[in-house]
Amino acid sequence: MLEIERKFLANITYARYFINKNNLQPKHLTQTYLEKSKDKEIRVRMIKSESGISYTKTVKLGNGLIREENEYEISEEEYNSDISENLGTVVKIRYYMNDDKDCIDYYPILRIATFEAEFESEEEALAFDPEIVYPGLTVKEISGDSTYSNLKLGQTQLHLAKLQNLENTLK
Repeated sequence: MLEIERKFLANITYARYFINKNNLQPKHLTQTYLEKSKDKEIRVRMIKSESGISYTKTVKLGNGLIREENEYEISEEEYNSDISENLGTVVKIRYYMNDDKDCIDYYPILRIATFEAEFESEEEALAFDPEIVYPGLTVKEISGDSTYSNLKLGQTQLHLAKLQNLENTLK
């Protein structure tokens, strides 16, 4: 399946307002990367929501605006086996909107939020203006910016957690 997606840094205040105003329900994601290269990414997710816990594995091929994405459900046992050796993990809270085509991801440890929009075509993606659809939600586009890749954000979360533990130990 083709994934056509753009990603934006979100205004955290507006994101919280939008989530509350629209009563968006959270899904707590623990996303672990098993393989990452320029043209291939393999990850597993544990998804906690009102309906319970599920596990998925995703393989993404290519880079840029359009990528091939194959996602399927896996067992808890396969998930636990897969995460034993990994490149990194990111923890985030996802809020779906627009019939699950768009979402706000909140990274509690980092205190930032991102907004992702998925599209049916490249033309639709290129024509999309978030300020028209969701005025005030986005700060800047970060599609393709490795600083904001989920793997990089996960590594930053781990670094911050270690610093917080060290700080607590020194108190």
